Amino acid sequence: MKNIIASFTLMMMLFSIIILPVTAQGQETEVQRATEDALRDVEQDVSKITWGISGFFCSVFSVAYAYIGKPQVPAPRFVGKSAEYVSFYTDAYH
Repeated sequence: MKNIIASFTLMMMLFSIIILPVTAQGQETEVQRATEDALRDVEQDVSKITWGISGFFCSVFSVAYAYIGKPQVPAPRFVGKSAEYVSFYTDAYH
């Protein structure tokens, strides 16, 4: 009985050493992918020229809007994506 418990414990320790880093690496790549996608999309969606002109003419108000207002992320970009991806994407997009 002690041998079974010892071998089971050993197998669980080896399993956790092998599997957990692989799982964490998979989540990290999803975070990176969501962040990269969001930054690429926000570059396409937001016009730097428009923000520059509004900053020149509306100075204080455009700066306040930039800090207060949050851009709406188009919903079709989330079709087929996990909840974690949507969360990281939305954070990076804002």
